Amino acid sequence: MDYKDYYKILGVSKNSSQDEIKKAYRQLARKYHPDMHPEAKKAEMSEKFKDINEAYEVLSDPQKKATYDQLGPDWQQGPRPDPRQRQYSSRGPAQGFRFTQGGGQGFENLSGFSDFFQSIFGSAGFAGGRGGGGFSFGEDMDQMQQPHRMEAELRLSLEDAFQGGQKQLDLPSSYPCERCGGTGRAGRSVCPQCSGTGASTGHKTVKVNFPKGIADGATLRLKGQAGDGQDLYLNIKLLPHPQFRLTGKDLETELPLMPWDAVLGAQTQVQTLDGSVKIKIPPGTPAGRKLKIAGHGYYGKNGQRGDLYATVDIAIPQRLSQEQLELFRKLKQTAQ
Repeated sequence: MDYKDYYKILGVSKNSSQDEIKKAYRQLARKYHPDMHPEAKKAEMSEKFKDINEAYEVLSDPQKKATYDQLGPDWQQGPRPDPRQRQYSSRGPAQGFRFTQGGGQGFENLSGFSDFFQSIFGSAGFAGGRGGGGFSFGEDMDQMQQPHRMEAELRLSLEDAFQGGQKQLDLPSSYPCERCGGTGRAGRSVCPQCSGTGASTGHKTVKVNFPKGIADGATLRLKGQAGDGQDLYLNIKLLPHPQFRLTGKDLETELPLMPWDAVLGAQTQVQTLDGSVKIKIPPGTPAGRKLKIAGHGYYGKNGQRGDLYATVDIAIPQRLSQEQLELFRKLKQTAQ
């Protein structure tokens, strides 16, 4: 096995105190914990996280540290940690909260967590979601070092936001590690079951109600459902729609028309968020004209609906009979 410079791994010197070693470990554990990184980097971060824990396990133990300092590259030939206690897990950032049962109750602080564990991870963001809704965390790791409002993003389709309703969200939950009781230590070593975090992780489901016509950028407050009994704030993000564009409380859509309907006028159906409506096409309607359909837009702040604007798009027929083609030729001749 290659020699590992534990001092270099933790970024400390041989003369560093135990407090300095512990502080360096906390910072690196927070930075390189696998669950704090995208899936593509989890394997790489797991290796770094394992080295960091291994280095701390040795340097935080005066006896192991003395052996390491004395033997240097050959320290492995002398007394060394039990290899069975070097099986590290990459599961679960310590969140500092759990889901409590019963009718909309949220998260509460885990008093069983050690101060050491909470000082490393504090509170983190959330990810998950079902049925088209969900929320993701984009927490900056630097922001986690200071107390801050817990925020996440709830994504809704335009139809769901228009109608209002309920979403079930999968939230991460944490509880003290059964092996170490939340201390992160197993004797003088890092707990191999939780990799020193002091916690085991899981997921619980919480139901979120949102009103009809909720605006893009609005915020929902979920009382007591974040770490340390804090409130969780969900920032609403309306997903792009394939048919409608939302501008304030007004909607825009495309209305394909056949040439003869645009020229002669007609009645046609226009799809809205709450069904289809019949409108009248005036004779001589050009491509690009916006037809206003009052009261069929989105909801405004006062609860009143905006308007729907249908932009005319002249559709060119792809299949014409010989008779129809001849009529177009005659039309062309008379127009010249």
